[in-house]
Amino acid sequence: MMKFNCYIVIRVLGGISALMILFVMSGCSFFAKPLELSSEHFLFTATTQTSSMEEMQEGIKRAEELYIALTKIFPTDFQLDSIIVVKLNGNYESQGPYVDGDGTIELWRYSAAEGGYWSLFTHELVHAIAFDTSAKLGALEWASLGFYNEAWAEYVAQLIDPEKTGFPFYGFNENVVAGHWVSQGGPTLALLRTSHEELNLSCAHQSYTMRASWFRFVDETYGRHAALDIMYGGREMTSEVVEEILGDSLLIVDDAWQTWVLERYALYPGADAEAASYRGNISYYQPCQ
Repeated sequence: MMKFNCYIVIRVLGGISALMILFVMSGCSFFAKPLELSSEHFLFTATTQTSSMEEMQEGIKRAEELYIALTKIFPTDFQLDSIIVVKLNGNYESQGPYVDGDGTIELWRYSAAEGGYWSLFTHELVHAIAFDTSAKLGALEWASLGFYNEAWAEYVAQLIDPEKTGFPFYGFNENVVAGHWVSQGGPTLALLRTSHEELNLSCAHQSYTMRASWFRFVDETYGRHAALDIMYGGREMTSEVVEEILGDSLLIVDDAWQTWVLERYALYPGADAEAASYRGNISYYQPCQ
């Protein structure tokens, strides 16, 4: 219906002004109407150009299910955001999803194979569900936050949404992907900690997968209480604080993780073939060395 309306307007304006035609042809956003849908913990916003009520209903149902799953992971005394705003911005072109300075989840629609709007939603929800408390604590300004914040968000996303098929695992086994990157060399966890701003996105397929695997190792080896203390203990995640929580130096922890993930890779049937399929799926990516 929108395309039909745009066509009619272009025909009417055709003899008036080429500039006006260009204005109308720029997506016909003038004709888009706002859409809103709310639930107990979410407010979804979009326009008739970027989504539909049916798509938003699917998203908000999924969001509430994920919210419940997250409440079972966070510390019981940690204040979660009661209402989370989610904005649907249309098809992905170049801007990836993120949580903005107000705690709003900004989403773009990926291919159906990657999960559409919900491709990276779970990861961003982990960030957003604790945004207000983190902001009040001043955690958003911590220099060391980046590595641990992204590591935790992706690890928890894998915990509560293991069937997700979008970035960074694309449905491939976590141990295979992480083990593959470790066996190939490239940036170490120590480098990813100290050069987060530089390497987070430029080495995204390595950084996001390796960090998530590291947090799984911490969770399974040192206990959930240690993982939660790193993230929500109220102290900046400096090396000294994290080492105090774990009772080991990060050098020892990182070496143990590397051994752990390579052992899991070796035990996975057909790991080499799956790793090759994963690399084929992201053939556009140039690994960091």
